[in-house]
Amino acid sequence: MKKVIALAANYGYLDKAETTLKSIFKHTPKAEVYLANMDIPQEWFAAVNEKLAPVGSKLHDLKIDLNDFEIGQVNFEHINDYSYVRIYLPRLIEADRILYLDSDIIVRGDLNPFLELELAKGKALAMVKDIQFMGAYNSGVMLIDYDNWQRYKLEEACISIINKKDLKINNGDQTIINMACQEYIQELPFY
Repeated sequence: MKKVIALAANYGYLDKAETTLKSIFKHTPKAEVYLANMDIPQEWFAAVNEKLAPVGSKLHDLKIDLNDFEIGQVNFEHINDYSYVRIYLPRLIEADRILYLDSDIIVRGDLNPFLELELAKGKALAMVKDIQFMGAYNSGVMLIDYDNWQRYKLEEACISIINKKDLKINNGDQTIINMACQEYIQELPFY
């Protein structure tokens, strides 16, 4: 079973993404990480991978064009269009499990056990409850099971909600994911 970690960022956010990546590679042996982006130079990826080679980790340059995706509202300054990329990851990355992490997270332990987490029957996602938006799940850390994501057509469900013009989306992609995937989310304990 192929298990990967994914982030999304643009060149202007690279300093924060680098901190997240360093924390992943420090704590997670043989990590395979994809960084979805439109404008980060290939040379930067080559330099990072040269440093990672001795430890068996790899950083993939996942070039995307945000114009190829349905993007919904963004209401907060700290949320940009890149946040919607997580909805499309199962289409973009060939893996059984994808752990999406926001590009401003600091990892403090090995992520391999999380990637291997046993999901309850019929669940496509594992997420923690959001402490700011009560009742919602936080999409900043999201484990995606490819087979169930496809089985329940969750990308299509998210796009359907994005395209509802009269719908108020309070928290960008997180609102979309919570609405479209509610019954397919396994709640994670808050540590």
